[in-house]
Amino acid sequence: MRAAVDYAIELEKMFLAYRLAQALMPFWVFRGMNANEAVQQLEKIASVPAPESLSEERYKILLHLARFYHYTPHAPKAIPIFEECLAYWRQKEDQKNIGLVLNDFGFHIMRDGKYEESNVYSLEAKSIFEKLSHKERLVASINNIGMSYMWRGRPLEAIPYFRKNLDLTQELGDNRRNAQALINTAYCNRMMDELELAEEQLQESLITFQKGSSRIFEETALLFISYVYHEYGEYEKCRDLSFEIEQLAKETRTVFALGSSLERRAMAEYGLGNLEEAKSNIEKSREILNISLDSFYDIATVSHALITWGMEDYSLFRSICNDLLSRDLNEGNYTCIIPGLEYSALELSLIHISEP
Repeated sequence: MRAAVDYAIELEKMFLAYRLAQALMPFWVFRGMNANEAVQQLEKIASVPAPESLSEERYKILLHLARFYHYTPHAPKAIPIFEECLAYWRQKEDQKNIGLVLNDFGFHIMRDGKYEESNVYSLEAKSIFEKLSHKERLVASINNIGMSYMWRGRPLEAIPYFRKNLDLTQELGDNRRNAQALINTAYCNRMMDELELAEEQLQESLITFQKGSSRIFEETALLFISYVYHEYGEYEKCRDLSFEIEQLAKETRTVFALGSSLERRAMAEYGLGNLEEAKSNIEKSREILNISLDSFYDIATVSHALITWGMEDYSLFRSICNDLLSRDLNEGNYTCIIPGLEYSALELSLIHISEP
């Protein structure tokens, strides 16, 4: 397939190159999610000038490229592409493609904690697809809105959107997206300490992802299950699962899963009393995840604070607390602010105890 793409470009048969890329999308997305492979091929295709007659096909390829940048260390490259695609389709007054770009743009900027801006895009996309009666694309808009609340630590506001998607995807017979809605519902239940229900839902979604070879969603389900194991105090099971997540992440080359597998291992080692191993893994995790201030980096930062407290490294602990408390509250994201306040209270208690 790589040779076929190269051959089409060499002969300047760009319509064929675009068709090949479109045909490969399901493979890249659902049967491996190898972002690097997709990016390499799409960058190569997009770099070739296209005749005016193929402009629409080229902009569809550019949108795919921006989507895949999301899962690589080169995520910032996606922003100008999204902006260019949105401007093009707005000029064309093509509502369906405007909605597609808005959905993907809204999802992408959540990684930078821009939840309110993300909702603006997602709500516009939702309105478009409701008017078009396009339920398949409406699912993505609703999912984005739910996730924007979930990642801000507001599960009660997120769950109604995921429940709506459970109904929609069941109606559509879309098992994969139904499992996505279920996994997000499970994460919210875990946030509300409904651990048994969360684990049951996660295991159910995991079976669907494994049957469909949806690798990125498989590693996400395993990651969320590891959170539940940790909260049960089953640290060895959490650690074992972190190695499985890491192996998947190395195959798919998805940054969030690789960094999060190390964060989970760090917290498991911390729970087992292996502080040096915990320290080593959490430092590696934050280094990998520090490509943007997304939710998984926030989780790793909170874990790092807890580990440094356990190791009595109070200078570093204070620095991390300040990092947590420096997050912008304008987006209503309390997932770091609240732990930052709690940990700062611990520090104050330590200072008080140490006073004469």
